[in-house]
Amino acid sequence: MWADKTGTITEGKPRVFDVLPFANASTEEILRIAAAIDSHSTHPLALAVVRHAKDSGPSLEHAENYRAINGKGAEATIAGHAYFVGNHRLAHELGVCSDKLEARLAGIESQAKSVVIVGHRPHADCAGEVLGILTVGDAIRPNAAEALRRIHAFGIRKVVMPSGDNTRTKPCFFRSRFSVMRPCGWPSLPTPGTTLLVVANALRLLGKIRQ
Repeated sequence: MWADKTGTITEGKPRVFDVLPFANASTEEILRIAAAIDSHSTHPLALAVVRHAKDSGPSLEHAENYRAINGKGAEATIAGHAYFVGNHRLAHELGVCSDKLEARLAGIESQAKSVVIVGHRPHADCAGEVLGILTVGDAIRPNAAEALRRIHAFGIRKVVMPSGDNTRTKPCFFRSRFSVMRPCGWPSLPTPGTTLLVVANALRLLGKIRQ
């Protein structure tokens, strides 16, 4: 059985915990840039960033040339400058990771929090730069663990939770929330004759998730 994390295992309402400067940018500038880009998106993490920005006070800037980067983040132009928001993988691909950043991210991800990295996107003669990090988390549904135990009791031997989180965050998420789940590698596709269930529907049938 495949169980999506956001909105199925968790409530699907993530919130921003911290805005952490990494370069010389202020927390207000970091949040303003992130919210300007994320205002174009309906992803739960993007909505959380925009909501936090509105609650914190800084007015939203206008972002142009928005482009979503599937599974990684997004980029846009603000006041003529190219910026990005995204996950650890996107920072790697843009070439803006450093030993200092890796150490900072390791500490955050060990707390089972997701990271949203904000920075200048490399272009032309600009090497790019990480400006700051937002830490984001989502509450677990109170009845998720019991629902998963009942699924196991029905004879379903493996429940897999696909997630966009990095390889450090996922094991910490498992250890801190569930005794009935453990991290594993990316599973192979179902073989012929294997029954693949949609966990959201299964949990609703068990009466554990209400719309």
